[in-house]
Amino acid sequence: MTVFSKLVADLQSFYHCGSDSIAFPRDEMLSLFNALLILINNTEFRYLGYICGCLNAYPSTYENLLSSINNLKKRINDYDKRTMLIDMIFRCFIACERDGKLVLNKHKISQINNLLSPFIDKMHDRNLLMKQKLKNGSY
Repeated sequence: MTVFSKLVADLQSFYHCGSDSIAFPRDEMLSLFNALLILINNTEFRYLGYICGCLNAYPSTYENLLSSINNLKKRINDYDKRTMLIDMIFRCFIACERDGKLVLNKHKISQINNLLSPFIDKMHDRNLLMKQKLKNGSY
């Protein structure tokens, strides 16, 4: 498992168990979709069913997938609290590698990491807070 794959798996797991108290501004949610689009555009898919299912893109075609992503982007609210949507997007990240041939150069990985930085930061902040609470016995 690559460092990038491990990071994405950790993010998916964190937001899967996330709470509605986590909110992101519209521009950060758009960044998440833009990172997903980079992955999709750099993946030669063997199977689209899972990723299309995660984003309600039926029937499972590349065109419907892009259309669904554009529709979801239009419906993002400022300070969106839909952690289930974030979870599904990270599941799509994982599926790009699992269900296709994903080829990313260092520049693309850096670009994706920059787009994901608010989500990474929020996960790290929450994890540090939980550790501190456990250490102090206040949780």
